[in-house]
Amino acid sequence: MTESKETQSPTDSKKSSNIFANLWLALTLLALVMLLVARQRGQISRPPDRPLSNVDLLARVLISEASIGNQAEREAVGLTVINRMKNMRTNQVSDVVTIDGFYHYATNQDPTLYPEYADLARSILAGDIDDFTGGATHFFSPHSMPKQGESRKNFDCDGGLVRYTSLATAKPEEICTPGWSKYLRYVNLVTTGVRPYYFEFYAE
Repeated sequence: MTESKETQSPTDSKKSSNIFANLWLALTLLALVMLLVARQRGQISRPPDRPLSNVDLLARVLISEASIGNQAEREAVGLTVINRMKNMRTNQVSDVVTIDGFYHYATNQDPTLYPEYADLARSILAGDIDDFTGGATHFFSPHSMPKQGESRKNFDCDGGLVRYTSLATAKPEEICTPGWSKYLRYVNLVTTGVRPYYFEFYAE
């Protein structure tokens, strides 16, 4: 009687390896899903974001909104933040930067490498700069708004077209303006060094 010995074929070995690899992948994906679910349910806590100080947040507003501005224009932009804070009776810059989940001021640029913005923010918050804006609470930059014939997507152009003279070409341009400019009080700051082609200010 001849005894026979069964051996595993290369094909069977390859199948076993594939099954093991698929099982490992499935378990890894399951672990990732469970981790995400736990985070959403608050079972795994993440370090809380450090809230920015008034100086840091105002410095972000200044560089994000007025990096193209001169000194007077940057001061005026900062003063609109202070005037809104007074109107809302708050001492927190964050209360006027974001209202009901909507950003009223841009804060996307980091001024860390430009300490002059923090210095200016500190002076404005300390009241070292008198309000020369006549209580302005709003502003916009005509230079950054769509011109006649350009796309107005994501822009408030309900104020209609207004003619401005380009400082670069000295030619007139029809530029759209925000809707609130029709009912807020216009503040003329030309004598303070503010350039209307770059910044226009309004008060509630």
